[in-house]
Amino acid sequence: MSSWSIAALVAALMTSAPPVETFEYEIKKGDSCAKIAKRIYGNRKHHEVIHQYNPWLGAQMPHHLEPGQKLVLPKSLPPERPDATITAAQRRVEARSPDTPDWSTAAAGLDLWRGWRVNTHERASAEITFRDDSRIEMRESTLVIIYGGSRSKARRQTAEAVLDRGSLRSRLGAYTGKGDRGVTVTTPSAIAQFDGGETLVTVDGEGTSRVANHGQGKAAVKGKSGGEVKIKPKMGSKVNKGKRPEKPKPLPPTPAWIERGPVMFAAAGDRGGMIHGEWGAIAKAKAYRVEISRDPDGRDVMTNHEVTAETLRFEAKRLPPGDYYVSVATIDNDAFESPRSVRRKLTVVSVGLLTPGAAPLLEAPALDDTEAADADLPPLPVLRGTRLDVPGDLRCSIDQAEPTREPVLDQPGEHTVACITADDRPVPGFRIAVVDMRVAAAQAERATVVRGQSSTAKFSLDAEVPLPKRIWVQAPEGIVVGAPVPAEPDGQWIARVHAEPGAPAQATLRLMADVGGEQVELGQIDLSVDDAPAQEPTAPPVERPERHMIEGGVFGGLMFPSPNHDLYQKRLVDRDNLLPRQQLEHVAGSIGIRAGYYPIRWVGIELENGLGPTKIRDIDSRATIYAIRGQVLGQMPWRVTPTLHVGGGVLGIGSLSVLGREFDPAFHFGAGVKFYATRWLALRVDVRDTISEGHREDSVSHTPEVIVGASVVLGRRSAAAPGGGRGKAAH
Repeated sequence: MSSWSIAALVAALMTSAPPVETFEYEIKKGDSCAKIAKRIYGNRKHHEVIHQYNPWLGAQMPHHLEPGQKLVLPKSLPPERPDATITAAQRRVEARSPDTPDWSTAAAGLDLWRGWRVNTHERASAEITFRDDSRIEMRESTLVIIYGGSRSKARRQTAEAVLDRGSLRSRLGAYTGKGDRGVTVTTPSAIAQFDGGETLVTVDGEGTSRVANHGQGKAAVKGKSGGEVKIKPKMGSKVNKGKRPEKPKPLPPTPAWIERGPVMFAAAGDRGGMIHGEWGAIAKAKAYRVEISRDPDGRDVMTNHEVTAETLRFEAKRLPPGDYYVSVATIDNDAFESPRSVRRKLTVVSVGLLTPGAAPLLEAPALDDTEAADADLPPLPVLRGTRLDVPGDLRCSIDQAEPTREPVLDQPGEHTVACITADDRPVPGFRIAVVDMRVAAAQAERATVVRGQSSTAKFSLDAEVPLPKRIWVQAPEGIVVGAPVPAEPDGQWIARVHAEPGAPAQATLRLMADVGGEQVELGQIDLSVDDAPAQEPTAPPVERPERHMIEGGVFGGLMFPSPNHDLYQKRLVDRDNLLPRQQLEHVAGSIGIRAGYYPIRWVGIELENGLGPTKIRDIDSRATIYAIRGQVLGQMPWRVTPTLHVGGGVLGIGSLSVLGREFDPAFHFGAGVKFYATRWLALRVDVRDTISEGHREDSVSHTPEVIVGASVVLGRRSAAAPGGGRGKAAH
């Protein structure tokens, strides 16, 4: 391993470790790593801590220390790093510590310590990276026990594992030739040691071990019953349980890819695509092993499976968009496996699907750990009108039609999508099923509206796929349709429809959606437009009196003061200061306010407050006649009704300088007519005579009035008739 890779590993481990307080140590004459470790940490074997915190020392040992150089050292021993870490895991991988009998799910990032077990189930794989950056890869149905070095032993060779069953591949990079770094794998029948390169160890059900040197590194195997052999590159040795290792023999030849066929494959959106390839036959091959990984160096293995010798082609399905690297190896009659072939790069590209109204796509059925990842996917169902959003320089076709950049799926049924590159290289595609949307008017074959009126059209949408999120309706001239909205909770849709006077008797509404800026028709609804039924003319609404109405308003008119009035104050302050009686003008104005309550339609109770500004006839002086009175009013329950009223109160005058202030009891009666102009307004004309005390002894005075008023009507209880009027009043 190079000094640069060691430095990178140490730096990464130090970055992820908890903070440790450090100090600078200046190297003295005669110092060595072991002596410094003994002086500071009490044990020469802790020199590995010095190496860990000073990666610039490099991998060449023993290190040559120059006096005056500075080392960075922790003040106390840092926490011990894990012996290994799971750096990749596919499908069902489990692990357990030596302290517990229970297995737990293992994922990438899990730290492993001495005695930990890692187990891969069927179709699963895992990668384990040791403290010194050595790696082993576990295939399916493999059980490994980790035995890394401990600080007390201070072993240099930290990558140690026990393979109980299954297959294990180690990768150590370039061979260093020093023997100080590598991997030791112990099996039920052998102990294999590797330094550099790539090796494969397998253990079958009888405990027989096979060790194959696939790279250019150094490999050796010892039998647990004695004996040791060295295994040169592209050689392998078998060790039966209780036996010595067999003489190494050549591994079978490596297959070569047939450089034909596609290297790019199309997938429907994110549902996953298929890749495939072919290789040449190897004589006397018993089987082949195909491995698919995500990285060019073969790491992050997704699938690794064995096929028969007659099979010279592989297919893998449901692969997400991305690059994949596929290799193949030969397996001979003695179960030895050849080095892997060149990794062939195959790419899955995603072809987007633009659905009408942004309708969601159905997700692919999920697979559990017991199902094959290359199981066929059913055709993807989409709505008619879906467009393909072709990536990059590809062009795609539907059922071998002319390839285009934006093919449209406009024919119901199952179809095959295939693409080609800019240089006309084929790109295999996928199957797709186009379905029609079923559109129907609710509870009838045709929707019906009335000409000149607005109404609600209700319809249903049905399909085997999710419905569009955005739709609208196209209508012929004379018919206006609003945006459809879902009608909860019955799952149907409603839209507001208005038929103008010139609308046709029969029409077709087209249900539309947007697909990538283009319009597509999803279905149709037949519409009938009927004429409104003839209506008999109705009498204008009649406003009449009602029970418990309240009326309040103003009035004004003319008052005719009596010549025999007694409206003057006899004395002002004392009895000796007398005021003479004065005559008033013959005609005076009259204004006032009134409020009335009508418990029944025929009779009401009213209060009035009126004023009559006037003048004194013989002198140029003003006076004001005022009246406060209550009355009972009788009327007929008609819109225009005669009225009679009678009541009493006071009649007074105000003129401080001439007549003083005076009021007399008064009685009045009169008649008139009232007109309910609208629901809220009543007009009224009254003629009355007010009788009060006369000036002459034992006489009375008469003050007639003619007034016109308007009142606001409140408290109506009957419902409004069509057109804003009222229906028949309640009795």
